[in-house]
Amino acid sequence: MAEMVKARDAENAILAQLNDPKVKAQLGAALPNVGIRPDTFARWCVTALRRQPALLLCDRSSLLGAMVQSAQLGLDPSGATGQAYLLPFGKQVTFVCGYKGLIALAYRGGQVGYIDAHVVYERDEFAYAYGLAPRLHHVPADGDRGSLRYAYAIAKVKGGDPIFTVLTATDIDKIRASSASARASSSPWTSHPDQMWLKSAVRRLCKLLPLSTEALAAVGKDEDAEERGIPPIMSIDDFTVTDAPAAAEKPTEPAPAPAKKANPKDDEFLAGLGD
Repeated sequence: MAEMVKARDAENAILAQLNDPKVKAQLGAALPNVGIRPDTFARWCVTALRRQPALLLCDRSSLLGAMVQSAQLGLDPSGATGQAYLLPFGKQVTFVCGYKGLIALAYRGGQVGYIDAHVVYERDEFAYAYGLAPRLHHVPADGDRGSLRYAYAIAKVKGGDPIFTVLTATDIDKIRASSASARASSSPWTSHPDQMWLKSAVRRLCKLLPLSTEALAAVGKDEDAEERGIPPIMSIDDFTVTDAPAAAEKPTEPAPAPAKKANPKDDEFLAGLGD
């Protein structure tokens, strides 16, 4: 019961921060000019909290830092679209870019006309070759396709020839073995392995593409977080919110009022968000 009350108090505090005009303005300043409203981004953050309640009990600065990193890339961190995720690792929050987020960043650079990724199962018809005459052939099997065997990503650079990269199950095993984040119970390596295979292929391909500095930095940070299992270092000094009110007024209890069952702050916050 105490944990439920603690989580509810934390949710109310975070919702209040996200609804703070100053915080919204700071998030808006972080967002790139890609047509995303601060209210929309704040709503994505609320969805992330609902999908991963453990985030509510994480370090508040770590949570806000992960949200800011997602805002800087203009990616949806809720996990609902597959662009990005906010994942709890102990008491720290790590921003994890999904493969769809990497694809979105690749398109934004303006030089990639087409990019896609697929996984290959053991019963699929699949063949590929590199060299002076590269080729890739994939026909998915009907019905039960068996277990995962390959992942590949393909892209067409404007004015150039298609390029692709293929990762074998052995390649994927090495990537997963080097990933500290894969050992977390909430890791997408456990819940959505096919998505992580796809992401690994897209991330490998992105290194071969003429991407923007922003996109290349995102790939590097994501790879670093994946391998080291820690949030990428970033500053949230511009945020003036604090983890909790000063304890001097009430030493034995937090300053916020006890949680209410109806959670009116939540309803008011969501009602005020636009599309």
